Amino acid sequence: MEDNNISSTITRDENACFFEYPAIDSKALISVADFGNFNPHVEEFLALIVNSFRSIDSIEVTSTVDSAKESDSVLSSYLKLGQIKRLSDNWNGCGARAFDSKLIFVINKLIPMLIKQPEIFPTGRNTIQLEYDGAEGAYLEIEIVSENLANFLFIDKNGNEKEYSDVPNEQNINNLVKELYG
Repeated sequence: MEDNNISSTITRDENACFFEYPAIDSKALISVADFGNFNPHVEEFLALIVNSFRSIDSIEVTSTVDSAKESDSVLSSYLKLGQIKRLSDNWNGCGARAFDSKLIFVINKLIPMLIKQPEIFPTGRNTIQLEYDGAEGAYLEIEIVSENLANFLFIDKNGNEKEYSDVPNEQNINNLVKELYG
């Protein structure tokens, strides 16, 4: 019989549960909003996942206390992205369109790869903005336009600005975050 066990890391709070399955390179975010007044107990989520993957015999749940803070931050980023994903046309009252699933996918791939989680905001230009506030007025803003284009604005603690466009990948972002936080 084929081995259908999947090791999973689960992070949860009162609003959502984030599952990560490294063996099948899959992730799932299940939020209370997706299920109305769903009571987020791990066992119920596991039952839901097992029922979704009927061929899976069991799921091993692993978690570490050391990664809890980082996981909470990643979970918060996924929750914010989920809120942005659910915005409908005219969400800002000024005619902004709902966000393209391709753009959501780009951010979804970036979130777990970032060394520090940003503040995430939708823009009326149908882009998603990532922001980092550093010490002494330093600031980093990344406006994700598409999988191939992001506009970067970096302001160091002396007020010097760098503004340019590049590919929105984790290496570009993480290098700037390291520079921002020193």
